[in-house]
Amino acid sequence: MKNTFAEIILPLALKGTFTYSVPDFLLNIVKPGCRVEVQFGRSRFYSGIVASIHQNPRDDIKLKEIIDIIDEKPIIDKAHLKFWKWVAEYYACSLGEVMNAALPSALKLNSQTLLIPGFAINEEHDNLPDDAFILWEALQQQDSISLDMARTIVGKKQITKTLESLIYKGIAELREELKDKYQPVKLRHVNLLEPYKTKPDLAFALLDKSEPQTNAFLAILQKKQEFVATNEILANPLIKEHAIKGLEKKGIIHSQYLEVSRIKEETDSFEGELELSPQQQSAYDGIYSAWNTQNVVLLHGVTGSGKTVIYKKLIENIVNEGGQVLYLLPEIALTTQIIKRIEKMLNLPVQVYHSRENIQKRVEIWKGAKDSIPLILGARSSLFLPFSNLKLIIVDEEHDNSFKQRDPAPRYNARDGALVLANIMKARVLLGTATPSLESYFNFKNNKYGYVQLNERFGSIGLPEVELVDLKKARSQKSMKGPFSFYLLEEMRKTLDSKRQIILFQNRRGFAPAIQCEVCSWTMECRQCDVSMTYHKKLSEMKCHYCSQTSTLPKECPACTSTRLKLMGFGTEKIEEELQILLPEIRIGRIDSDNARSKKRLEKIIYEFETGKLDVIIGTQMITKGLDFNNVGLVGIINADQILNFPDFRSAERAFQLMCQVAGRAGRKEKEGKVIIQTAQTEHPIFKDIMKSDFKSFYYREIRDRAKYHYPPVYRNIILEISHKDLNTLWRAASLLSNQFQKKYGNRVLGPAEPMVSRVKNQFLLEFMFKLEKQSTLLKLIKDHIHALMDTLSGQKEFRGLRFKIDVDPQ
Repeated sequence: MKNTFAEIILPLALKGTFTYSVPDFLLNIVKPGCRVEVQFGRSRFYSGIVASIHQNPRDDIKLKEIIDIIDEKPIIDKAHLKFWKWVAEYYACSLGEVMNAALPSALKLNSQTLLIPGFAINEEHDNLPDDAFILWEALQQQDSISLDMARTIVGKKQITKTLESLIYKGIAELREELKDKYQPVKLRHVNLLEPYKTKPDLAFALLDKSEPQTNAFLAILQKKQEFVATNEILANPLIKEHAIKGLEKKGIIHSQYLEVSRIKEETDSFEGELELSPQQQSAYDGIYSAWNTQNVVLLHGVTGSGKTVIYKKLIENIVNEGGQVLYLLPEIALTTQIIKRIEKMLNLPVQVYHSRENIQKRVEIWKGAKDSIPLILGARSSLFLPFSNLKLIIVDEEHDNSFKQRDPAPRYNARDGALVLANIMKARVLLGTATPSLESYFNFKNNKYGYVQLNERFGSIGLPEVELVDLKKARSQKSMKGPFSFYLLEEMRKTLDSKRQIILFQNRRGFAPAIQCEVCSWTMECRQCDVSMTYHKKLSEMKCHYCSQTSTLPKECPACTSTRLKLMGFGTEKIEEELQILLPEIRIGRIDSDNARSKKRLEKIIYEFETGKLDVIIGTQMITKGLDFNNVGLVGIINADQILNFPDFRSAERAFQLMCQVAGRAGRKEKEGKVIIQTAQTEHPIFKDIMKSDFKSFYYREIRDRAKYHYPPVYRNIILEISHKDLNTLWRAASLLSNQFQKKYGNRVLGPAEPMVSRVKNQFLLEFMFKLEKQSTLLKLIKDHIHALMDTLSGQKEFRGLRFKIDVDPQ
């Protein structure tokens, strides 16, 4: 009988798979897609995925045996392994890096993982197996335990199943999970118990002598809900906490804490939305008609046109047929409104998958996707969930560059990956947006996508009026107060007087982007990166947004000892302070990655704005995604030139998209709104397109330039970034690479050149850009050639510290 071998994918940035021998006791159990426990090197242990099984021995090395199998059934099927291989090949990374991105951390434990006591460490846990019980006791006595130590404590190598059960029960947690952990809100709820639920007269008889308890009982009964939040009941001034406790003491109700959303449900606005308007019905029919010939359809609907309602109808159809739907969004933290709306429309729970969810829920949804959970809403990582019957992928805000993963590898685009996954799974794709990416619209024009358009807002409400304020003129006439023109301030006062709200957009966080000496022009830069440090007033520190290094605000210039240091520019924090001085009576909230770092904080700000507790929200591009407010009368864009003047070939496209999207927050319900854009470039053609909502004009002008200068979507780009701690060594390596590239590809390659930030974390950076015709063979040739050259260089002693990153289709 021939020996059996398995190719294992390990979560490491190493090429290919690793061959292990399958021991006899696992021969009939190990299958592709199952996780197994293996030893890698002398002392490390990993959970790996079986990619394939074969009987081809290797004579060049002595093979280790698989230690144990973790899953009785495969957690990844052939279709998803095929998708993993496509991601690895197209985005020029290893299968191990794809595995790292795809699996929740609890499913890829290794010997370096640290376990710490979980939230349920001190609870009672009956019927734990012996190994689990021993580790539970150990975690009660120690702050952390490595997996190697856990093996020693138990006296076995095969402990992965035991560890996963501890994590799932909340007895243990992974240390890395605590970095950005989302703590769900739990509110006390009550529910009526039998027989009082179906026979309320019995309760009234019992409560005859207690008016407060009778009032509380009536309030719960009138809600007609299975569970009622106690804060809703206590909102009635006639009901006190002691009355609820009295009902519970008498056995009429039971109380428990349930997880709730921090954002109020829009219970008064959905009834009318369930029926499609004539324009929405036409779009809905058009999508199905387009799907007859194309698997991918681009839904181009202006802001406020009701695309979500169309999504709802499509989801309903798929779910009723027994299929699964993946709803992809670029920014999960800002999508609670959409989640609650879809849940109410469909009367269907929406499962949410993203990195801020706790580890237990992520593993549960991972397994649930394989067991046919009907609807999952997620960020880009949800693309890797092991769907068993996926029939539709909706990519909302498809233009958003947040769908692109930047670091670490794989540097994939979830929108593009969705098309490949759908093709493998025989599913359909709907790309929805008010401002299509040039790539998607180009594919429609070249008959690769179907196309459906929605030109009107729901309820026939007009698009907001857009006005420009000339900053050059305002500055010369001294009609500015800080970053605000007199005209913008006047319109803000009018809007506030009419009891409507305001959104102010500034795509730069912090208080001031730089500090500069007025005498010698010295600017404070990061010690590790070639970039100026940003002042954060609330934290009273200078901070680098590339490496997170911080420093105190200097009292004098280190170059000339002058104390005349000036804060340059305006970030969202400074705009908030200036506005509070100018309009001290208003209530202001700020949404950026500093102020809304936690989901709890972010949802609190959104809820307060939504319920009228805030008059103004100031934010970065976070406020352009997935938000729908009823009472916004004015949107102000503080400085449009910052977006337009960014040194990138996509800057015009991003400026058009960001400004149209943020403008679309105004006047979405009943009343039209106004948008004021402050710019020193009023003659720039992009503003004419924004004012007329003329996407086609913008597209044709932009696509001509892209074709002329060999940029996407007409051509394909690859960026190779190389880095080293020594600048001279880096340039020598770049020179060698440049000679090879020029010989083979000529003017298809540009560089080496320094990027805009040429040093990050004490690593100097250089870039090559490849501009390629859209030929799959040429793309593969260049990626293989880059890998071969980098392997050769890395093997030389001089260049051993050289790092490189390949970014296919950079954003």
